[in-house]
Amino acid sequence: KPMNLKQLERLLIQFLPPEKVQITSCSEGEKEEQDESDKANISLDINYLQKTMPEMDVSFGLENCGGSISDYLNVLKINYTYGNKNLDELETYLKEKDYQNYTIKVHALKSTTKGIGALAVSDMALKQEEAGRAGEYDYICTHFDELRWKYEAQLQEIGEVVNKLI
Repeated sequence: KPMNLKQLERLLIQFLPPEKVQITSCSEGEKEEQDESDKANISLDINYLQKTMPEMDVSFGLENCGGSISDYLNVLKINYTYGNKNLDELETYLKEKDYQNYTIKVHALKSTTKGIGALAVSDMALKQEEAGRAGEYDYICTHFDELRWKYEAQLQEIGEVVNKLI
């Protein structure tokens, strides 16, 4: 599920016993130097990500990963690794007319794609999920290919990023 890692860190610090928390930091000079270097690299990486994945809201995906490009890239890699398998499972459920499991699986697809900023795919999956919950199976059957095509195109872009940056 999407989560704000900085908020999670603040909550952990707030609620864990103080003796269980160890906060580390570098010297002020090292921190400023590292911050400047990080900003330059982050800017280059974000520009590359936005150019390579124009249909995705990279800023939204980064925000869901606590602003960390390395965490975002790891989440992209997971989506890329399992994306086609997830689509194949959806197609199997559809062929078997197992709309209950289809609806559960498309719900997961909705969440994972939203988390990485693939908002158009997430919206399509949401409509599929709503149709499944409402028993509108004709809608699912007539719109599945569109969802599959859109997500496969997204996975292709993600694959380009994963293969270059990871």
